[in-house]
Formats: sequence, structure tokens, C-alpha cells
Amino acid sequence: MALGGIFAYSGGAPYAVASISTVPGLKLIDESSAGTAMFRDPNLYAPHNLFAIAPQLFAFGAPRCRRRHVLLPDAQGDRGW
Repeated sequence: MALGGIFAYSGGAPYAVASISTVPGLKLIDESSAGTAMFRDPNLYAPHNLFAIAPQLFAFGAPRCRRRHVLLPDAQGDRGW
């Protein structure tokens, strides 16, 4: 069953990206394919300068994945799950 989800990332080991890409219906979005949905702040140092605009990332997915919650680490690195 294809869920129509998205997996947004930057970088990654080729074997891991290849493995993730085998998930049916999953759309992989990396920094180079995200368009304006991902951007770098030139005032910050890489790799801590990459940001994303969640609604724009959701637009890459199927309609049913466009209204989902996003789990992101907070400033202390706590993922909250």
C-alpha cells in the first residue's frame, strides 16, 4: 500500500537514501530538489543554516499527507517522542 508520504533530507549515505527510496509511494525531497521549500541562511554556518518551509514540503506529497504533523527536534535536541 502506498501512503504518499514525503521524506525531506539533506545529504545522506547513498546506501541509506537508496534503501529509503524503495518505500512504495514515498517522495524523497533533498535540498537540490526542494526548490524554495528548503533554503540556507547565509548568516549562519553550515550545516546549521538549512531551513525548510513545511507547507511547501507537504505540497510535494499526496493530498492526504499535506495535513500531517511534523516532529522536529527542539533547541535542546529533544525530539518529543
